Amino acid sequence: MKQVRLLVRQIGWEQKMFWRNPAAAVFTFVFPIIFLVIFSAINSDDLVGPDALTGDDLARLWSGVLGRPIAFGGDDLDAFEANLKAFAPAWYVYDLKLMMRRYQLQGAIASPAEVARLETLLGHPARTYRAFAEETAASWN
Repeated sequence: MKQVRLLVRQIGWEQKMFWRNPAAAVFTFVFPIIFLVIFSAINSDDLVGPDALTGDDLARLWSGVLGRPIAFGGDDLDAFEANLKAFAPAWYVYDLKLMMRRYQLQGAIASPAEVARLETLLGHPARTYRAFAEETAASWN
């Protein structure tokens, strides 16, 4: 019986330590859910837009919208992994690195048929990324 009480106390202590570290809670529960939603939407061919933009394209677009220089961080997944390891568990960082590599190699570009399908479902033309960036930047002011 003493061992069971010790086990229960140990589990309680572990839980307190885990939940007192907000980064652990976020990267264990919230972050995976966000990525699951994003990548599920992308891979289901239901979330598409009329633009096919690279990292450099996005940096130029945001620089123009914000009126200040924005630099693309680059495609170095080893640097991405090293930076993220300071905030997330190594297994999770490795998983993200594999997912990002897949998008670097294969992309996630919508075909004209997929864009047309989305526009039919929406009942209006798909919004460009530039329109999104301009609307978002305006809401920050």
